[in-house]
Amino acid sequence: MSGATKYFPFFLTVFTLSFVNTVAATEPVFDDVELSNKPLVSPTRLQQPLRDIPASITVIDEYAIKTLGFREISEVLRLVPGMAVGQASGNDYRISYHGGNGLVPRRMQVLIDGMPIYQAGYARVDWKNIGISIADVARIEVTRSPSSATYGANAFNVVINIVTKSPALTQGIEWRQDYTTRDAHESYARYGSVIGNTHYRVSVSARGDSGYDNNAAGADRRDGSELKLFNFSSHTAMDHASLDVAAGVANGDNLVEFADSRQISFPDSALHNGFVDMNWNGETSSANSLKITASYVRALTHQDWQSCYPLFLETDEMRALAVANPDYALAIVNRKQPSGGTAEDAALYQAALNKIKSLGPRANISECGSINQNQIDESFLTEVQDTYVVDKNLRYAVGLGNRHNRFESKTYVNGTVRNDDTYLFGTAEYIWGSFVFNIGTMAEYQHHYTDGVEFSPRAAINYRIDDRQTLKFIVSRALRTPDALENDRDWSYYVSNFTVPFDGKTSGYFFYRALSTEQLKSEKILSKEISYFANFPDHGVTLDIKAYREELEDLISEKLQFLDYHPTNDGWLNNTGAEIEVHYRPDSRWIFGATYAYQDSDTNNAYERMLYARHSGSFYAIWSATSSINMSAAYFSSSSIAGFPYDRLDIGAEKTWSPHLSTHLRVSRLATQSGYIVDYQTHVLNRDHSLYEATVGATLSF
Repeated sequence: MSGATKYFPFFLTVFTLSFVNTVAATEPVFDDVELSNKPLVSPTRLQQPLRDIPASITVIDEYAIKTLGFREISEVLRLVPGMAVGQASGNDYRISYHGGNGLVPRRMQVLIDGMPIYQAGYARVDWKNIGISIADVARIEVTRSPSSATYGANAFNVVINIVTKSPALTQGIEWRQDYTTRDAHESYARYGSVIGNTHYRVSVSARGDSGYDNNAAGADRRDGSELKLFNFSSHTAMDHASLDVAAGVANGDNLVEFADSRQISFPDSALHNGFVDMNWNGETSSANSLKITASYVRALTHQDWQSCYPLFLETDEMRALAVANPDYALAIVNRKQPSGGTAEDAALYQAALNKIKSLGPRANISECGSINQNQIDESFLTEVQDTYVVDKNLRYAVGLGNRHNRFESKTYVNGTVRNDDTYLFGTAEYIWGSFVFNIGTMAEYQHHYTDGVEFSPRAAINYRIDDRQTLKFIVSRALRTPDALENDRDWSYYVSNFTVPFDGKTSGYFFYRALSTEQLKSEKILSKEISYFANFPDHGVTLDIKAYREELEDLISEKLQFLDYHPTNDGWLNNTGAEIEVHYRPDSRWIFGATYAYQDSDTNNAYERMLYARHSGSFYAIWSATSSINMSAAYFSSSSIAGFPYDRLDIGAEKTWSPHLSTHLRVSRLATQSGYIVDYQTHVLNRDHSLYEATVGATLSF
């Protein structure tokens, strides 16, 4: 991996200190937790230890997140083998698993406590504005395998479940303040209490940063952000049942440099997001349990700016021509002679020329006005799941649900697009001797996007070599349905507040209109995996090794461009690779973690390799020097992505002064080329000329 040899002396020192401290330690500092025995529900909807889960799964807990000093949930994902974490700008993360389209990475499902936050209307996850603070996160579970059998369309090749802390474990008051040398800050406050049999937590936070220093041309980047969060969570215990309620509101402001080549003001965006999630869990008998879920997620983006174009581009005649034949309209703009159209196209073409001629010199004066890219993305989810334990060897979960998606934008779809995703799912686990069989499938009917029912099956056989080691053989199929901009595109810009009124108008449409021309199919993936999982508690080692082959077809790989966007299902991508994840705990004072991923990709579209690295990995070490001092180091690296390697080294320390007060200091060496991928608008990498970053902060609780 690039740059690894530069830090060999540092790692040698760490391991030397590990040996010395093993001899000198007199008292344990943190409790021993067997990760493999910790029940997880992300991959199958059944509680299973890691050895029985039909997938490779990475779990990053609160202790690692806090001690390694992560400030963004997106940055935590650098600890996941095979995950690429890039940024097109300071407030625009591009995250993908196993490469894929780096322009709009949209082939993953992201959950908060099982609630989907993937925005189906525009097929994205807004990583910078996820509606919870990292201080409320208990752990992050990453299922590194297609999981449409469990979570439906768009759980394409990875599922990230962000699990928040239990209200019962976050009682009292906590306040935290962080500052960095690169204009980043975060304030966080939390209060937890109990009323009767209900534990609850309320938290508020505010964070911001100034983004990247410069672009490749050396000019200042304008990509900072500010975000304010409010979150509520409660757990109510009842006889043989419980009710969990969560809600959150996020308001943010992002500075944006570019949206339009003729802009005369910056297209900054304001975000107003929110969610409500309710889960009722009840035991109907000793062998049967029922879960009822209802959630609502809303993401509103308000983005407008001022722009100037030649007046003739705002005429009704140019608009009519562009709707009938875009190539004829572009021929006028580019001063070329069109061909191949119909007689009607020719008549509209002549009418547009006549209008331009009648305007005379005014035709090319700058007509300025206000345009926007406002949008609302909403989803309403209801689901019922029944889990039944037949005997000690057989159990299953079945259920049904509906997710209603609503996408509203006058710019992108000229109104509102609605889609109902109705689904049935089932998953079962059967144990026969040393074998554990897992099968599952989901049947979905998307009323607006598909002609019939689509199935996403998964089958796995786990062989328990002994009580510590398991071999896993997994085959799964998943899909991603097209979003509104791909299938329902009616993309045009309405310009208001003309600076030069004409024909009695002060507003009107920009001439070009990008319309969907055909119904696209769902993207598909077939994955075949072999993995080895081992847990050796006597030696403090947990190991996961995975080899895989993925075949992706019917991919929509084209670039999302207003004037030239013709999506097809012609893309394909084949991935072959291996991943290793190991955790080592030699004693109660040390924790080590390391990952490595190798991947070979073959594709017919260059965009599918934009977030691809042949080699990538991470290493971290946490040392509890005394009962009140923790120290940590983390290193992340990858081979060339978009022509640039990535290396980063973090070193941190935390001091606990009393049960109520702790302070922390962290220094990071940043990569000299901090952007992972090419900015899809400016075609340049972002740069940070400040090679070092220091973070200081304090936590007060009582």
